[in-house]
Amino acid sequence: MKNLIDTYLDEMLAEGKAEKTVATYRSALYRFAREIGKVLPEIASRDVHRWLMGLKGISTFRRHNVRCALAGFFNWCRRWEYIPVDRDIMFQVGKIKRHEVAKQWLTQAQVRLVAEEGCSKALGGFLKWKTRALIKFIGWTSVRLNEALSLRWSDIHADRGCFDYRLKGGRIDTYPIDANIVRVLREYRVHYDRWQKMAKRKGLRSPEVCAKLGYVFPARTGGKWWHAYDAMKAAGKSVGVVVHAHKIRHSVAQWYVEGGGPVEGLQIIMGHKNIATTQGYYQRHLKIKKRARKSINFNL
Repeated sequence: MKNLIDTYLDEMLAEGKAEKTVATYRSALYRFAREIGKVLPEIASRDVHRWLMGLKGISTFRRHNVRCALAGFFNWCRRWEYIPVDRDIMFQVGKIKRHEVAKQWLTQAQVRLVAEEGCSKALGGFLKWKTRALIKFIGWTSVRLNEALSLRWSDIHADRGCFDYRLKGGRIDTYPIDANIVRVLREYRVHYDRWQKMAKRKGLRSPEVCAKLGYVFPARTGGKWWHAYDAMKAAGKSVGVVVHAHKIRHSVAQWYVEGGGPVEGLQIIMGHKNIATTQGYYQRHLKIKKRARKSINFNL
């Protein structure tokens, strides 16, 4: 079964699926093949359901990803006749239950509170300024956390008034820089340079790594800042706000929709490949529906 799984995953990559999605599917399918205890022709739907019910200690979202991986793999096997079409090995992937969408959004005042007061309370030194700049940068640009952490100083083009960044899936896009983003980066650069000078005086290796890799938001060692999520979470916790980078990103979309912006503009800002993803923000937004309802002239 492992050879079939590898072939299926290779086809996913060839179709342009994101590497992280393929890695998630690989982990789920390898575990299934290892634990199911049967070869593919002998597996039935009840075996799959029994295995899924036996998964312990994983979140609802992780369980949903596992189900999607299995459903996609079985459909692929049936298409290439590795499984007979009439074989009882199909199951439906139900929609994941989400909390109220409104609870997933933050106000601008809350984001500002976390960036200013939260970072000062929970963090110190250069980490405080770095986390504050990262929160404000994501708040102004709506980029994903990994996109912000992958940004290098060489990607920022002040003369052209824009910066380049790598989107989810590997695509390269350009984002315009306005006065607010410039202010955030300039203030942060002052503290960044001070941190570099202090590290040089102490004889640390991080300045060499920073100069080589050039990340705008580097880790203490100069490499990629993998613990940014924890720093943002600590800053939010200190002021009683549950916050993470993707929540800020969703909040930016919420503010845009409330401002009456068109769906095409939001798609470009958010970097969505499929406009159906962007339309979800409008479909869930009650204010938009009420505004549209009032604009209709009924004469029944």
